[in-house]
Amino acid sequence: MQIIWILMIAAIITICEYLIYHYHLPRGLLFIFPIINICIEIYVIFYILRMQALLTSMFPLWIRIGVYLLPLLLSLLVMTGLLVRRYVRMAHTKPLRHIIYRLFAFFLISMLLIFLVTVYLAQEYVIFYPNANSQDRDALMNTPDFERISINSRYRGWLRNVDNADSIILYFGGNAQNTSTLFKDYMESGIFSTMTSTSFLSIDYPSYGDSEGSLSEDELFKMAEATIQYIQHSFPHKKLYIVGYSIGTGIASYAAYVTHPDALVLLSPYNNGKDLFNSYFPVFYGPLQYLIRYPLTSDVYVKTLDCKSMVILSDKDTIVKPMLSKKLIQSFLKPPLVVHFDTLEHGDIAMSQDVWKTIMNFLR
Repeated sequence: MQIIWILMIAAIITICEYLIYHYHLPRGLLFIFPIINICIEIYVIFYILRMQALLTSMFPLWIRIGVYLLPLLLSLLVMTGLLVRRYVRMAHTKPLRHIIYRLFAFFLISMLLIFLVTVYLAQEYVIFYPNANSQDRDALMNTPDFERISINSRYRGWLRNVDNADSIILYFGGNAQNTSTLFKDYMESGIFSTMTSTSFLSIDYPSYGDSEGSLSEDELFKMAEATIQYIQHSFPHKKLYIVGYSIGTGIASYAAYVTHPDALVLLSPYNNGKDLFNSYFPVFYGPLQYLIRYPLTSDVYVKTLDCKSMVILSDKDTIVKPMLSKKLIQSFLKPPLVVHFDTLEHGDIAMSQDVWKTIMNFLR
C-alpha cells in the first residue's frame, strides 16, 4: 500500500513541475517541487528504518529502500531535466549564465541543508517509540506484588519487591517497551518466577508511560542517575545488578559507569550510537558523525568497569547486528561472559524465560 502512495506522490509532483515548465509560470516555482521530492525521500528512508525495528522482512534493508525510492528518484531526474532545459534556453549571455549557476548552487545547498537538518531532527523518530498502556497499568495497580514508583515526581515505573531479597535488578528496556506492559508480560510468561530472591525495578524513559520530559541523551542519563539514587536511598544494603536490553544497553552501560554495580548484563548490545546508526544508514562518517544526537558510547563506559559482566547476543538478530555486540565485547576492561542464543530473534531475547534463567544463574 505504501508503494502505491509513493507512486501517486511522485506522479503528482512530476506533473506539477511539468505544468509549471510548460505554461512558463514563475521560474522560482520550478525549485519548489524538487525540494519537496527530497524531503519525501528523506522521510521514506527514515520510515523504512523505523519499520525495520518492528517488522522482519526477507529482503535486505537496502533493497527495500531502493524499491521505495525508485519512483521518487525518477521523478527528481525528470524535474531536474526540466529545470536544466528551462534555464539553458535562457543562457545566451555570460552574466545570465552566472545568475543561473548561482541559482543552481543555491538549489543544491538548500537540498543539502534540508537533508542535514532532517537527519539531525529525525533521529528520535527512528530510535524511539514512546508508548503507554493504560489498561496494563490499571491491571498492575490491582496486583499486590507490584508497587508504582515515582522518582522526583518526574520519572515513573514499577517495582517488584521480593521479601528478604538480597539484591535488586535495575532494568533498562528496549525502545518499544513501556514498564506497565513489561511487568505484565513478565508476570504472565513466568519470567518473574525465575527471580526468587531478587527484586526488579524498571522506570519508563522520558515521554514513555507516565514519565515526563522530552527525549535526549542527557535526559536519559539524568533519569538513570535519579533511579540509581533512589535505589541507593531505598535499598542501601542490597546488591545492585544492572540489566540493559537493545537501546537500553547504552543507558545501562552509562549507569554502570557512574555507580559501579555488582554486575552488568547486556542483551543485544551495540558498541556506540554512531556504529548503530551506520549499520542502518551508512552516512555518519567524517563531519557527519557530529550530527548524531545519541552517541551512547557504551564502548567507552565499559572500559572502566571492574564488576562481573555478561553479554547475551544472537546471530539471528537483525536489529542490533551481532558484529556491534562483538565490538563492544572487545572494549570491556574485564572480558565478559558471552552467551549465544542463536535461535532467538531480537524481539524474543528479553522475553525468553531461558535467557532470564541464564541471567539469574550468572547473578547468583
